[in-house]
Amino acid sequence: MMTWNGESVLELSRGFMNARLLLTGAELNLFSLLNSPKTLAETVSALNTSARGTEILLDALTAIGLLDKR
Repeated sequence: MMTWNGESVLELSRGFMNARLLLTGAELNLFSLLNSPKTLAETVSALNTSARGTEILLDALTAIGLLDKR
């Protein structure tokens, strides 16, 4: 059985967050959409999502290395 401490709990939660980010991107078909570069406005329009939420998702996916900002 694993001994839990603050660090191990944070590591577990980060793993969940990364998986949830990946699944959200996949559910929105975001990775196929971004096969070619798009602006935030183009992405929001194509996904029919809010600019704020989309930007947060794109930034998070970039932070975990699944997207590149250009």
